[in-house]
Amino acid sequence: MPGWHHESSPGWFSATFKCTPITQMIIDMLVLPEMRRNVTEKMPLPQRYPALTAPLSFDDPPEIELLKYDTIGLYFSCVSCLVPVLVPSYFLDILLSDTNGMLSNAVAACVVNSRCKHLNMEGIVYGRAELGGMFLERAHNQLQDALFDEEEPTLEIAATLHLLSASYMSRFDLRNAKLMSDLAWRMINQLRMPCFDKYDKDKNDSTAMIRAETWRRLFYSIRAFELNKCELQINTASLESIVWASRDVGCPEPLPDEANDPVTRASIEVYQCIVSLKTWSRINAITVDEQILRSKLCCSTVEKILVSNLESIQRHIMEFWYRIPEKYRFTDIPIGEDLDMDRVRQCTDPKVLYLNIFYYRCWLHLEMRFMTPPETTDMTSTSLARTDRERCILIVSYACDAVATLTLALHRLKPCVTETHHIAIVADVLLMLTKSTNKEIRERAQAGLHTLMFVLSDSTGAFDRTQMEKPALWSHSLYVVNLKQVVETYFESYISSLRNDISRWPDLQPNKT
Repeated sequence: MPGWHHESSPGWFSATFKCTPITQMIIDMLVLPEMRRNVTEKMPLPQRYPALTAPLSFDDPPEIELLKYDTIGLYFSCVSCLVPVLVPSYFLDILLSDTNGMLSNAVAACVVNSRCKHLNMEGIVYGRAELGGMFLERAHNQLQDALFDEEEPTLEIAATLHLLSASYMSRFDLRNAKLMSDLAWRMINQLRMPCFDKYDKDKNDSTAMIRAETWRRLFYSIRAFELNKCELQINTASLESIVWASRDVGCPEPLPDEANDPVTRASIEVYQCIVSLKTWSRINAITVDEQILRSKLCCSTVEKILVSNLESIQRHIMEFWYRIPEKYRFTDIPIGEDLDMDRVRQCTDPKVLYLNIFYYRCWLHLEMRFMTPPETTDMTSTSLARTDRERCILIVSYACDAVATLTLALHRLKPCVTETHHIAIVADVLLMLTKSTNKEIRERAQAGLHTLMFVLSDSTGAFDRTQMEKPALWSHSLYVVNLKQVVETYFESYISSLRNDISRWPDLQPNKT
């Protein structure tokens, strides 16, 4: 059982719950090298694939060159489709014109080391984990040369640092991930004035406009990575410095050519909503102190909080919901009712689904800090109108159910962007809720857990006893292999007692009338 702690004084809420057990397992996997070795040593490479003795030469064989072109296309169409950092109209030609350049190799490393299922490895004589390591090593070496040769930081170097930090984190290489991300955060802050000064001097300079907007999008992407490190308790920068650095940056804006394309314009609009929710940049009357407090709650670094502060944060989250365009919502109220399944089934935009998943995860990460053990909490008189720990459990229940449903819908549309580690954490909370004293919460949790077990199995190959229709293990990225190990280890007892089959697609059932 998680380490619950319940002690409150009048007007205060003490944090009762720090993190889920599976979150701690993921942190241990990142921090403890021996745990990673236990996983990688279990990765069989078929004998017909030669062992790698040296990095790829810069004269790549044709099949590797073609793969590089594919990775660049997949980066824009798949891996970064939810967070459009590099503007395709500007960067695509740059990347394709020099596939062995530093940024191109960083993009290739990011895609190969990601969970993208569209990468075609046919005809490649290396396993995916090996190939991801080769591209990563090459880009890292080119980065070191660029850092030595360039007198001033550049947007390309900052983007390379960010891509490499994501790649290293996907490979559970914490030391290099922290090194790259720390440099990326410092550099992107150094580039703020140079990027915008050049654009301010000539508003008609389209290249300066694109690079200034790219800086803004890259800033928020790197900022999100820094906050993720804080949540995993592996950060270097302080939460206060991360929040203060976001002042006056503004939300991402569509560039002129993006604004003329309805699909791209809608994509940027959704991205604006995501950035606004992450930074609360468009929420009225919120102070920097409240932003810092909210971030500390998400990172489990707050021992207690005034009830009035908790209620204020809750009001801000609800205010954000009312600012979301109505066409992007799946309920008629901010929290406390089931999703409208007709709206969910009709949604074909993965970015809208991701926006709503992120919204409900905000509720989850806030309220779970203050809930008491579900199996011992009396829920008979629970009300959403009253701020107490029973209400926290009820909100967590609604939030988890929404995340499970929307994750399944997103997985149907775009399986490569389902974030396996976040799914596992939500599944862990649902596992706790299956023991609730409230029948409705128990049943909702059981249904949601079954849904997420399917998504985890389909994403990682976990619990698949046949492997008949799954790619061989050597074709998976290290991210998938590591998460498969964590998921199978943690949820094995639950799966063994599950009567329902998780190998079939769950249905997005209509609402009961």
